[in-house]
Amino acid sequence: MRCIPVGSLDDPRLDDYRAIKERQLLPAFTWAAQRRADPQAPWGKFMAEGDVVLHRLVRSTCRTLSVLLTPTRLRAVEADLALLPADTPVYLIDPGHLEPLTGFSLHRGLIAIAARPRPLDPKEVAALAAPDRPLVILEDLSNHDNVGGVFRNAAAFGAAGVLLSPRCADPLYRKSVRVSVGYAMTIPWAYVMDWPGEVGTLRSRGIEVLAMTPATGAERLEDAAAAFRGRPTAILLGAEGPGLTVEALATASRRVAISMAAGVDSLNVVVAGAVALHALASTRGAPAE
Repeated sequence: MRCIPVGSLDDPRLDDYRAIKERQLLPAFTWAAQRRADPQAPWGKFMAEGDVVLHRLVRSTCRTLSVLLTPTRLRAVEADLALLPADTPVYLIDPGHLEPLTGFSLHRGLIAIAARPRPLDPKEVAALAAPDRPLVILEDLSNHDNVGGVFRNAAAFGAAGVLLSPRCADPLYRKSVRVSVGYAMTIPWAYVMDWPGEVGTLRSRGIEVLAMTPATGAERLEDAAAAFRGRPTAILLGAEGPGLTVEALATASRRVAISMAAGVDSLNVVVAGAVALHALASTRGAPAE
């Protein structure tokens, strides 16, 4: 690996880490013009924070552009850093300089910058649905913790991929990636810009869409899981509070509810998604790194 000690916060090689504003790493900002000039340029960048996320990053298809860490963290992640191309810069910085540089408390002492992968088309993700490997579809989940938690569940229960409405939080936002323990980099996902029209087309492809709702009259999850066993399914989840819109509910094959104790009307969306995936997905084998 190429370890580079940096002593000055003004070092231009640290510009990606300086007073971090993640919107500046998105393709709609600094990288759009570069991609027009160079089609091989990144689609933007994202940040990966902490040892566990770095472990998955270096084993994913995402290209690591640089790593910034304190000398005390180096030994713990040497095996992971050894998997990077030899010319990938690994910057070593004094712990006291991390917060003044990045603008926030980075108690894990490690952060990396990676190139965003090519955005997938929703049809590419939908094509991955298979019996025991459902899709997860999210409508308007604006909370980064919830989005990250859904991706962690998707990996744990063998989901095929995740589709997101346009107003969902970015799965590759730093906090989303961290909460997903890196699986936001490995689970296939795509934004559905024709929302919810394209969700409705899944049924024409043989994918049954199960809308999760606590509303009266919804079918029990256990019954729906039994009815669709052996068939491709998709689990449709809405934001906490408002739940799914009327338009999204109209795309569903069935409306499904989780059985709960009397007086309890709902679950956190991440928990609800985990229960639904446990009922519909296969957990045989371990998720790919």
